[in-house]
Amino acid sequence: MTASLPTGRPRFHSLLFRETEGEAEGEIYSADFFRDLSLDRIIDAITADWREYDLAPLFRSLLSDPATIRYRQEIMRDLDGGGALPAVRAFAERMRTLRVRLENRDKSYYAHEKQYWFLAACDSYCTGVEALRDGLGGLDLGAAGLRALRDALADYVDSAGFVRLRSEMRRLQSDLGAIRYGLLLHGPVITVRPYDGGDDYSAAVEETFAKFRRDAARNRLVESPEQAGMNHVEAQIVERVALLFPEVFGRLRAFCAEHADFQDRMIARCDRDVQFYLAFLRYVEKFRRAGLRFCYPELSRRSKEIAVEGAFDAALAGKLVDEKTPVVCNDLHLSGRERIQVVTGPNQGGKTTFARMFGQLHYLARLGVPVPGASARLFLCDRLFTHFERQEDIGNQRGKLQDDLVRIRRILERATPDSIVIMNEIFSSTTLRDAVYLGRKIMAELSRRDMLALLVTFLDEFDGLRRQNRQPGRFGVAGRSVAAHLSGGAPAGRGAGLRPGDRRKARRHAGTPEGADSAMKALLMHLDRDFDPEQDLPRHAPAVTQDLALETVQHAMAGDDRFLHDVAHAALLSSLGSDRETILYRQEIVRDCLRHPEAIAQFYGLAAGAIDGKDKLRFSIFSRYPPGILYDAMALMRMLMDSLVKVRHFADAHAGLFESQGLSALMAMLRRELSDDYLAVIREHLKRLEFKDGLLLSAQLGVGHASCGHVLRQPRGKPPHWLARLLGRGQPGYSFRIGERDEAGARILSDLRSRGIGLVANAVAQSAEHIAGFFATLRTELAFYIGCLNLHRRLDALGVHSSFPVPADAPERGLHCAGLSDVSLALTMERAVVANTVNADGKGLVVVTGANQGGKSSFLRSLGLAYVMMHAGMFVAASDFGAAPCAGLFTHYKREEDASLAHGKFDEELARLSEIADAITPGSILLCNESFASTNEREGSEIARQVVDALLERRIRVFFVTHQYDFARSRFEQDGDETLFLRAERLADGQRSFRVVPGEPLETSYGEDLYATIFGAEA
Repeated sequence: MTASLPTGRPRFHSLLFRETEGEAEGEIYSADFFRDLSLDRIIDAITADWREYDLAPLFRSLLSDPATIRYRQEIMRDLDGGGALPAVRAFAERMRTLRVRLENRDKSYYAHEKQYWFLAACDSYCTGVEALRDGLGGLDLGAAGLRALRDALADYVDSAGFVRLRSEMRRLQSDLGAIRYGLLLHGPVITVRPYDGGDDYSAAVEETFAKFRRDAARNRLVESPEQAGMNHVEAQIVERVALLFPEVFGRLRAFCAEHADFQDRMIARCDRDVQFYLAFLRYVEKFRRAGLRFCYPELSRRSKEIAVEGAFDAALAGKLVDEKTPVVCNDLHLSGRERIQVVTGPNQGGKTTFARMFGQLHYLARLGVPVPGASARLFLCDRLFTHFERQEDIGNQRGKLQDDLVRIRRILERATPDSIVIMNEIFSSTTLRDAVYLGRKIMAELSRRDMLALLVTFLDEFDGLRRQNRQPGRFGVAGRSVAAHLSGGAPAGRGAGLRPGDRRKARRHAGTPEGADSAMKALLMHLDRDFDPEQDLPRHAPAVTQDLALETVQHAMAGDDRFLHDVAHAALLSSLGSDRETILYRQEIVRDCLRHPEAIAQFYGLAAGAIDGKDKLRFSIFSRYPPGILYDAMALMRMLMDSLVKVRHFADAHAGLFESQGLSALMAMLRRELSDDYLAVIREHLKRLEFKDGLLLSAQLGVGHASCGHVLRQPRGKPPHWLARLLGRGQPGYSFRIGERDEAGARILSDLRSRGIGLVANAVAQSAEHIAGFFATLRTELAFYIGCLNLHRRLDALGVHSSFPVPADAPERGLHCAGLSDVSLALTMERAVVANTVNADGKGLVVVTGANQGGKSSFLRSLGLAYVMMHAGMFVAASDFGAAPCAGLFTHYKREEDASLAHGKFDEELARLSEIADAITPGSILLCNESFASTNEREGSEIARQVVDALLERRIRVFFVTHQYDFARSRFEQDGDETLFLRAERLADGQRSFRVVPGEPLETSYGEDLYATIFGAEA
């Protein structure tokens, strides 16, 4: 098909050349030339990802016609920020896909596979052409070439041939895409039959177990890669699908024969042309991301003035950008009668880099592409010549100096006044005197011819030649030279900067799945969510555990059971900050547990038994593959099915026993959700998943017309009797058998089965995991209450009184207690300990002072433990306890000296306090025990005052045990009504009662009592 353009429109020929004859222009330069200017590296970098288009010849052939250069520049501008680039890129990508699909067709062995790839190639072609037409249609294009292409595309897309190709192709795609068929896999026999619309069996399995869904379950399937080509089994399948749908496949055969040569020559030419522009723009992107600029040069055939700003050697810059090293840019100016640029300077200063930059600018400009620099005004030369230093060639029988002169003569013989010559390190193989003499001669000849040239040299004497050249008539020619000197301060070998003239200053340019909120949740710890024992605990949790001796309480709850211990630890420390509703909700459940401990122990045993049974199962070594996954999942499901029946029976037996909201709702949920009908459905699934009647899959046509989209289907009704199948009265279909010796066919059939049962195997495995997850959560939440029962029995045996605390609505500073004991101390001493009664309602600060060894620390610990246990929903060791829930509980206790000597004791105290300050929030509680005792009385008291004032201002409640009389006394005199002052009681005979009672701070802690006890009365 060839585009037919109406009269009056310019005919489109190419995006690279204006006319046909323009394709012949362009001289090919030698390999030495490209190597001298590093153009070979630049072209390789540009074309690296475009090998299939053979673009290198286009970048090695220069234009001489200014109009053709402008033609390319206009197209490049429209692509480079003009809005046309997305459409052209999309077109190029579709054409690349087209070629891949045609290659696949040619490689294919089976006829149906060849037809698939041909139709797919037509789709790439039609969509690519239409997308390019539409993408260019709404743009204000400045390039004549793109405007002509747009017009040609509009005519071509509307042509009768293209319209017919597109409509037939799309109808075939639609009809083939709508084909669904059934695959019955029974032993070695595959039957292809019409699709009867059975239900998706994997979806049915997922729906059955959706009530157990909680968090995202692990996907056990290993995705099978798409087949590279059709195999003999799939070929037999598609042959039988064609028998089921003869009309569609007949039209496909006719389409392929009629449109065998569907590509238009104009579109194919356009495809290659755009790659030239896309390749160069992709090359430029890297530099622009690094802050380097490319510009569109102004070219003149008359004026030889050159003005370049911010230019750089693109080959070196590409390397530096990859290394993330700064690139130094340079300026260059030749004005008036100046023709020769002389570059001198230190070794490794960038002289050769500057020469390559100069050549690259003029070369790329003649390709019609942007050049590396902020701005450039250049001369449109007819030829570029380079003379870079070469190694001595023994084969030509010439010395190095002679070889240099011979090469220079050849350049001068071929050059014209419109040529540019770049010479690098000439005459370095002779004496200084001879080099100066020869240099003078060469420069004189270049000037005589009025040629533009750039000379790089080590010889400062060339600068003298420049000054001599400025004297009128010195060389007897009209031209003049200008020198440049390289800055010695530039880093050696790294993109050095140049500065024009004599030492002037250089200028540098440098989730949770859907349905997770399901019915099957234990909800024994929270009203609305599962308890997570793996949740992150507060950063200060280790300090709270240590300071309150919480490990002792946890051991009493768990004994030697590590699981119970871990649950108790997580529950106690994660509950700090629980609201009043959660506290009361858990208290009701604890009361139920205390009333019916045997039932709770039995219930916990059922949950633990389900998990233990799961852990004892030995899974298949093939559990990465669908058959193994399904086998293992069904074994687990059968075991869990037995556990589901047991918990259902437990719920039936204890339906009216529990009074708490949590346990009553759980019993009702188990009876409702695990009904006899539901359990029967699970049994039916487990029976069907044995696939005794074979696997029924639905499939559709995929890549190469191989089957894909396999979905396990639930047969409609009962399968026909064997006699009906024998007499052909079953569903119509076409069968074939995999031979006994066809090992490849057996593997393909096995893979087909795996694909068919993959989804349902994963669904069953995930469902089993969800059910196991339900039991794991149930065991975890019941474990907390088992721990509460254990602790309550221990405290009862020790004679420690306990009660359920009353979480107050308000105010935040409400607190009163009677008979409050230190649980950890009682468990350690294995007896009841002294209890305290305190009323601190409305007090933001409680300061505890008094006698050494008087029970201050024990009281502070008993208070902290009561808060921890209350927030966990537990009982507390008190006859009466009422307090407002807090936002968080923090402790700052005295520590031993840092054994590592990394910090002093006082530094360590302040560091811990800083961490607390970062985490503590209003409404929290801070327990301080002998804080700031590691410095002197005056400093410690002053710090304590400032810290306490800041905390109280933020509505943080503070309990402060201290021996610092200065701090305690000042607080007592300052705000005695807002602070509760307690004192460890000392009896008249000097004995300690180990109680704290209200009392003002005293100047002594009665240390002499301890001294007398330890050293004797006489001491």
